[in-house]
Amino acid sequence: MNKIVINMSKLLDIHDKMLVELSKLEDPDIYADGSRDIPDMKSINNEQLEYIEKYYLLLDTMVKRMQTTIGHTKAYKEKLNKASQKIRRLIHKEKPLVNDNKFINVIQSTQTESAYSKSIYGAIRHHHSINEGSHLATYTLTKAVQVVDKFTIDLPIVDELSQMKPTFYWYAGDKKNKEGIYMALMSGLYIQVPFPDLISKNSKNFKHKSIPCKYKTYQQCREKQAEYSRIYNTELRQCNFVHVGEQFIKIGSDFRCPNLPSFGAHETLAEDISTVTLPDIKNILMNASSDLLLITMWRLRHLNLGEIVLTNLDKL
Repeated sequence: MNKIVINMSKLLDIHDKMLVELSKLEDPDIYADGSRDIPDMKSINNEQLEYIEKYYLLLDTMVKRMQTTIGHTKAYKEKLNKASQKIRRLIHKEKPLVNDNKFINVIQSTQTESAYSKSIYGAIRHHHSINEGSHLATYTLTKAVQVVDKFTIDLPIVDELSQMKPTFYWYAGDKKNKEGIYMALMSGLYIQVPFPDLISKNSKNFKHKSIPCKYKTYQQCREKQAEYSRIYNTELRQCNFVHVGEQFIKIGSDFRCPNLPSFGAHETLAEDISTVTLPDIKNILMNASSDLLLITMWRLRHLNLGEIVLTNLDKL
């Protein structure tokens, strides 16, 4: 523990020095005429050029130091998290849902409200726009948010809605996971997004390949149907339910999309995309997003499961 305290103290000292240096800097005055157009490069003197380069080098140095700081803190965070999980398993004590640690709350409050903090994170974001190779975009402040009574979760903080990243990504695949469209609800929980065909519940054959068969596999189902056929001396029945490994069909309902229950059917998708209304889209999104939030809450309670990658409905 003493080693951790010493290292964290060094990191805090570096952080404080960077804040002091940042507070001394001002934007270089390279626009002599007061305009914001691109200046005539010939009009920039050596003093201004040296100042700009000094500003860039200092900022680059601070960003690298911050990257090192973040690397150290992440490493210690993982080390302490593994130690706490091991101890809790040994003493059979669950982690509390609400963070009542006053020290952590004070730090979070200071980070979100401090003008110095805002200035340095703004500077880092500015540098990232120049250096696309920077890994600092993965570092985000979090806030404890009360979702329901006595249930609080930590969520990333953004200053503007435009800072939120897209939901879906194309992943080329690896040795374990196939290529496809993936989404991440949070770090460590990844889902390959399925896009099955859809049939409206108002259709007569809506049960066809849309409801799991109780016999699981097609082989088990056929054996049972053959057995019943012999016992009752009837024709061999054809099962219309979906079995493990078969392509399932999603059921569309009036509740999900009131004005167009078949929205999502592959055959009419091109036409439906143009005709479905915003109120229907809102209805679909609002209901789906509440389930995604619920899953996020579950994930935060089960971090001990490690990385989870879900690719199909048949197996984990």
